[in-house]
Amino acid sequence: MSRSVLPKVLLLAVAVAALLAVPATSATPTTLFHADCGQQPYKHKSIVVACGDANNQVTGIKWESYGTDAASGKGTAKVNDCKPNCASGKTKSYPAVVTLTKPKNCGKGVTQFTRLAETFTGARPPGLSKRLSETFPCNGGK
Repeated sequence: MSRSVLPKVLLLAVAVAALLAVPATSATPTTLFHADCGQQPYKHKSIVVACGDANNQVTGIKWESYGTDAASGKGTAKVNDCKPNCASGKTKSYPAVVTLTKPKNCGKGVTQFTRLAETFTGARPPGLSKRLSETFPCNGGK
């Protein structure tokens, strides 16, 4: 090897070694929430609490905190009064706080909140308690 090429090869070898020594940075881990209702999985603007019939949903959510262990935001709960039945009922609005907790590793690199609590902060729908809680299973890493 000629003397003019040797410094270049050494410089390249040092650069490669330096790159290999630097640990790869990863994105900030996020905890998702899949309500299985076809919505975005992170920082929802609205969440359907009752996916089967959508008779209870929280809309206009403004997240006050959203971490890897818990998330909490204020929004408007829209609940069907189901009078005389749910198909003919009217949707009424109530101020509410939604809280997501119980993160779980769901596989495929996905961590997901599995518990949703909905707390009515003022008036609440007749017959419902001030705080409702629902469990949401892993969404299979979708």
